Parts: sequence; structure tokens; C-alpha cells
Amino acid sequence: MKINPFVLQKNKFIIQAISFLKTDSKLITNMASLGLVQFTNFVIPILIYPYLFRKIGDSYFGAVTYALNIMIYLTMFTDYGFNLSAPRAVALARENLPKLSQIVSGILQTKFYFFILCCLITGVGIILIPRFSDDSYLYSFGIIYIAGGCVMPLWLFQGMEDMRHLTWINVLAKIGSMLLIVILIREPADYKYVVGLFGAANLLSGVVGIIYAFYKYKLIFKWQPIEVIVAEIRNGWYFFVSNFSAVIFSNSTIIILGFFATDDIVGKYGIAEKITFALWQLISLFSQATYPVLCRLASESHVAVTNFIRRYYILFTLFIGILCTFVNILASQLIYLATGSEQPDAVTLLRILSFLPLIVCLNAPAYQVLLIYQKQKYNALIFNISIFFSLLICTFLTAFYGANGAATAAVITQIVVTLSLHWTLERYFPAHTLWATHK
Repeated sequence: MKINPFVLQKNKFIIQAISFLKTDSKLITNMASLGLVQFTNFVIPILIYPYLFRKIGDSYFGAVTYALNIMIYLTMFTDYGFNLSAPRAVALARENLPKLSQIVSGILQTKFYFFILCCLITGVGIILIPRFSDDSYLYSFGIIYIAGGCVMPLWLFQGMEDMRHLTWINVLAKIGSMLLIVILIREPADYKYVVGLFGAANLLSGVVGIIYAFYKYKLIFKWQPIEVIVAEIRNGWYFFVSNFSAVIFSNSTIIILGFFATDDIVGKYGIAEKITFALWQLISLFSQATYPVLCRLASESHVAVTNFIRRYYILFTLFIGILCTFVNILASQLIYLATGSEQPDAVTLLRILSFLPLIVCLNAPAYQVLLIYQKQKYNALIFNISIFFSLLICTFLTAFYGANGAATAAVITQIVVTLSLHWTLERYFPAHTLWATHK
């Protein structure tokens, strides 16, 4: 009997799909969990922005946006480089309970020290910096935001490849935070509570997540000697530098813009930036979900790494490119959805920034390959050089072209970073190439 080749091909596809679901079910589950968190991070602000605009106004919204960026800088210090170094350490030690407990204890203790330092920095800023002094309550309540970032154990669940429970805790806390904003923010003077309320969700879910993790994985917290803390700081240094550079790329634009523009212009830029960062969060969740997998594959062979990247990243990049195109086309509608009003300046800014996530997505494979082969110092070098380039070009273009110049500078900087990462990987580490044929 003659068999229809179309039926054979169809059956082959079904078998491959079933095989994929079996072999990659944990990856899919973790990506779905991270995706739900990032989806919540995107949807809740979009839902709450029109309310905030109507209640506190453009200028106060700009002040809140500026303060949020400052708090993100300080939160980065408490994160240090643990969002990149810790998942790898946890993934490699998860079968060794004493070692895992030591790693988790050391990281939590180090983050606590950094949190105390950030509180002191905030206090000094309120005393010495006029902009902080004028909004002292706004920045004081911002400490809650720092604390929320400090205790969030995403790195632990990521390394254990078990994101489901933390996801639901985080989602419920975010919904609670949104309800608190609706209840407590009733007039312009209430703007000073906004940053703290945004951080309250992470603080609540982080504390619950840590308690749950210690119970589920039978972890034992032990106060670690200073030698362990110093070792954690050394291990995370290059990751910290890379994170610091990424935060500068993500947030320094608004800080620089604040020197040249009014709070309402800063607020409009913040709206456009927030929408593009929603797509950036998709890239972040994809990278977070795939990073532990790439670490394991690297211990097998580089061919396994490149096959994985070619299998997943190319399709994902096409997906991001399509989303960026829709953002560009639907900029007016998205801005109206985010603000509840017509904002022509914000629409222009969004169109300039719309393809920024695609550029970031293109640099992700080279960035991750350098990380998994412990070449993070090259990432740090690239980002360090790019920091100065970013600050110079952003200051220059913002001074002459305002917010549009700031947006253009952000795009140019990410293009430079993407080209530099791929050139470094292909030029200096041909054994780890992504695109050449491996024999």
C-alpha cells in the first residue's frame, strides 16, 4: 500500500512536537512562569498609568518617574551581580544541600549589607541634594522599593528551575499593590507614596518566597564569615559591572533628560520608554529561562549550545521583530492606552524607541555565550567603554534635541553594544563561535 508522504510528514511533525514537550517541559514551564510575571509587570503599570495621570498630573508623574530610576540604580547595588552569578551557582549545587545552603546564606547576607549601604546613600542624598530634599518623602518611601528588590529570590528559583510557585506569589502581590495605589492615591499630594507602593509587591512576595524556598528545599541559614562574603563579591564583580552598565543604558537617559527638561517632558519620555521596556522584559524572561539550560549544555559541548541557540533564539528574535513593528505602527493607540490622553510628543518618542528591543535581542546570544564560558570580564569591558560613549552621546544629543535626542542616543548606544559583543565573541573566541560550522 502506498503511503501518502504528506501524512508521513504530518506524523513526523506530531512526533517531534510530542518529543519537544517531553524533553523541554521544564524549560517551557519556567518560561511560562517567568512570562506570567513579566506579563503582570507590563499589564499592571499599563492599567494603573491612566489612573496616576488623572490623580497626580504630568509633572508629579515625571517626578515619580525620575525617583523610580534613582531607586532602580540603588536596587542594582543590592542585586550586585547575583541575578547572573547566583542561578549558575545554585544550578550546579542543587543536589548538594550543605553547599546550596551556604551559597544561599552568603548571597542573602551580602544583599543585606548592600541594602544598609543603599539606605545610607538615600539618607545622604535627601540631606545634600536639593532635588531629593524637595521630594524627601518620595525618596524615603522609595526605600521600600529597594527592600523589595533585595529580598526577591528570583535567582534561587531560577537556578532550581522551579518558577511556578514564586510566580503566583508575585502575581498576587502585584495585584495587591495595584489595589493599594487605587485606594491610597487620591490627589496630587499623594504622589510621594507611589514608588513605595510599587515596591511593596516585591517586598511581600520576596519575603514569602524566601520562607517558602527554605521550607521546600530544606535550606538552613547560617551567618557566613567575612571570607565567604568577600568571595561572593569577587565572584559577582564582573556580573555587577555588566548589570551596572545595563542599568545605565536603561535608566541614565531619564536622569540626563532631567537636567535639560521639565518633569512633564520626563514623564512623557518615561511613558514611551516603559512601553518599549515591556518588550525588553520579554527578552529578559527568555534569557533568564534559557540561561541555566545553556550552562548545562556548555558542560556537554559547544555544539549543543549553538544548536539550542539556533533552535530557539532565531525564532524568538523574529517574534520580537514583529512585535516591535506593531509597536511602531500602533504608537498613537498604545500611548493613549497607557496615559488615557493624547500625547503627540510621547508618540514620536515611542516610534524612535520602538525597535530598541529588537537590537537588544540581537545581542543576547553573544552576551550569554560569553557568560556561560566565564568570559564575563569581556562583557564588562564592552559595557564599561559603552557607558562613556552612552553618557557622552546622550548628553550631547539631549542638550541640542531634547527628548528626541535622548531617545536616539539610546538606540545608537545599543547598536554599538550589539556589534561589539558579536565582534568580540567571533574575533577572540572562535571556539565558541555562534555562526561558524563546527566540525
